[in-house]
Amino acid sequence: MKFKNFLIEVSKDERFKKFNLNIIENNIYYVYRITSYEDGKHYYGSRKAKNFDLKIDFWNYCSSSKRKNDIKKFKSEKYKLKIIKVFHNKDLCNLYEAFLHNYFNVMKNEKFFNYFNCPIFDFTTRGLILIKENNENKFINCLDYDPKVHKICNKKPKGFIAVRDENFNIEYVKTNDERIGKTLFYYNTNLVTCKLKGTNDFILVSKDEFLKNRNLYETTNEGKTLSEETKKKLSIKRLNLEKVICPHCGKKLDVSNAKRWHFENCKKKINQK
Repeated sequence: MKFKNFLIEVSKDERFKKFNLNIIENNIYYVYRITSYEDGKHYYGSRKAKNFDLKIDFWNYCSSSKRKNDIKKFKSEKYKLKIIKVFHNKDLCNLYEAFLHNYFNVMKNEKFFNYFNCPIFDFTTRGLILIKENNENKFINCLDYDPKVHKICNKKPKGFIAVRDENFNIEYVKTNDERIGKTLFYYNTNLVTCKLKGTNDFILVSKDEFLKNRNLYETTNEGKTLSEETKKKLSIKRLNLEKVICPHCGKKLDVSNAKRWHFENCKKKINQK
């Protein structure tokens, strides 16, 4: 199927009206394909360019795939890059990526290492779509989404958190899910947010990898010196945050961090059991 025919087919859906394909934007968007020299597998993705030289732009950014760390580290030594198509319209770029994903069925195709097929509507970068079912909000895989059955919920519900399993597959679960800490882990557990020296994009690497090759990575504020004015602003902001007291250990805590290590998860409560 050609992309033109694909657009004709999807335009029959009412949700197609939300796309504005006639606008010419100043921004540059592109669809790319990377191929591993080792196993020959491909990955299709899209990106908004920050550099007019698209190849330089890509290698500075790399890919949001499960091999991102490897791609960032070895770049063109282990991977071949091809710019498939360039656009000046974000919607058109996303539709073209969705067209390729669905045409090759990249999620189930052994020749690709994409996590999932990019949905045609309700674009998502994690392969999950938030729906409302039986008056409850929940996330489902985009491949299971049926517009005739499911109702899209545009806002992430309170009480949900992004977690991962041992294979780094991401999903959203309720904050009190019993699997957290056993088979599911907080997204950044045993990970360090950093960037490779000489690049601008932050990545997540394991603590072991970070400590082993410490000279290759920079952390968020490494090398930066904060002015006294900035320090004062941060201090005031921190002091003004809402506080709560853990009923088990009596510590005064920020609301945002309280329930992770205190309240139901407090060490004193766990030891009492």
